[in-house]
Amino acid sequence: LTFLKKPAILGSMITIEKTISLEISYPISRLGDPESLAFFDIETTGFSARSACVYLIGCAYLTTNGWETRQFFAETPDDEADVLQQFFSFAASFPVMVHFNGTTFDVPFLQTRAKKFGLSFVPASVQHDIYKKISPYKNLLHLPGCRQKQLEEFIDIHREDHFNGGELIELYHSYARQPTKELLDILL
Repeated sequence: LTFLKKPAILGSMITIEKTISLEISYPISRLGDPESLAFFDIETTGFSARSACVYLIGCAYLTTNGWETRQFFAETPDDEADVLQQFFSFAASFPVMVHFNGTTFDVPFLQTRAKKFGLSFVPASVQHDIYKKISPYKNLLHLPGCRQKQLEEFIDIHREDHFNGGELIELYHSYARQPTKELLDILL
């Protein structure tokens, strides 16, 4: 992968854009016009949208220049409303959203957090939830489960995660108290 990093700081919320070079063997046109698709995921400080906040939203999308990623990062929990507002504005230009278990977690979480700040989040009219599409085939494919890491291993994608979600929450709180480049790199 080749990354071109262009951080743009809006207040203390950070937006990071990267152009990435990758090949995708799946014909994503099956999901819709490739340039109308946005893949996204959120990172939160817990499972309850009533008490936890969104600290990172990551997106990937295809442009005429190739694949791009955009990350919206809250340097402190006080930046959450800015992160949400920037993501909602960005996402509005994509009629198709692709996510993993977003129907059950990400989208309702974002809607609850938006309501807290008086914002409105209307998800794309077309949603592709990878989890919901693959889970009916779990037994047919002899999958041990449908967690994202299990599916990645099944299709021979291996990534090195040095920290689990719970550990990342603690690292985020450490970063919010005393920001360092090393912690930011881990969180992103």
